[in-house]
Amino acid sequence: MRLGCVLWLSVLVSDVSSAVSPPPSSKIIGGEFVEHQSDFAFMVSVRVNRRHICGGSIVDYRHVLTAAHCCFDAANKPYPPQIMSIAAGSLNIGRSNNNSVVKGVLAIIPHKKYDWERITNDVAVIKILGQFELWNRNISAISLSNFIRSGSWCTICGWGITRFNTSQVSYRLRYVDVPVVSQSTCEFYYPGRITNKMICAGGNGSDSCQGDSGGPLICGGVLAGIVSWGSDCGVYPGVYTAVAPYKSWIRKYIDNSSSSWITPSERQACFVILQVLFAYYIV
Repeated sequence: MRLGCVLWLSVLVSDVSSAVSPPPSSKIIGGEFVEHQSDFAFMVSVRVNRRHICGGSIVDYRHVLTAAHCCFDAANKPYPPQIMSIAAGSLNIGRSNNNSVVKGVLAIIPHKKYDWERITNDVAVIKILGQFELWNRNISAISLSNFIRSGSWCTICGWGITRFNTSQVSYRLRYVDVPVVSQSTCEFYYPGRITNKMICAGGNGSDSCQGDSGGPLICGGVLAGIVSWGSDCGVYPGVYTAVAPYKSWIRKYIDNSSSSWITPSERQACFVILQVLFAYYIV
C-alpha cells in the first residue's frame, strides 16, 4: 500500500511547477570530463523546478546527502519538497539515457543547527519519493567516512562552472583531484570562520565553484566532505562540511526513516488518496 501511494504521488510531483527561482548555488575548476557513469554512480543533480542547483550523493536507496544551503532560497526560506527533484544515472544534466531516473522529494531534513550566516553545520538529508529501483553499477550508494582526512589527495566532481566569474555551467559531469589543506593554512585564508567540522581542499587552479555545492569530496573511495563554500574559485581552498562528525546524525535519521513501515508524510498522502478513492466509488 505504501509503495503504491508513493509511486502515484511521484508522478504528480514530477509535473508540479512554481514561480520560485533558486539562488545561484555554489564548480569544477581545472577538471576533466567523467567518462564512465559507474565511476561516480552515487552522484546526483539536486533540482528546483527541474533546474539544476546543486550536487548530492546517494547514501542509500531512499536518501541523498547534500549541503543544507542547497535546500533554502535566496530569502533563506526552505524550498517546498514538491518543487524539488533528484536526477541520477546520467553524466549529462541536459540529456537523459536508459539509466537516468528523476525522483520527487518527500522530505528535506537540514541539520537543526545549520547557520546560514556563518555557513556552519551545512549538511542536509533528502528523502526521495519511492526509491532508486535501478540499484546497479550506474546508480548506487557511497559509504560515509569515519574520520576527517588530512594530508591526502581527494576527488571532487560536479556540473558547476569551469571558470570563476562566469555563469556557464558544465552540462557534462567533471572531476578533479585536490589536495587536502591543513586547518591552520585554511584558517589563514578564512580567519575566524573554520571549525573542526570542516575540511579545506584545493586552490591553485583546482577547485569547486558555483553549481557544485552539495556535491562530494571523495577520499579513499568514501564520502569525506560536502561542497559548502569558499572564495575566488581555484585561487583559495574550498571549504567542505566534514561528513565524519555528522555520521551518527545522518545514520540515525536514515536508519529510522528506512526501517519505519510508513512515515507520517507518507501516511497522510495515502490517507488523502484513499479518501479520494472512497468518495469516487461511493458516488
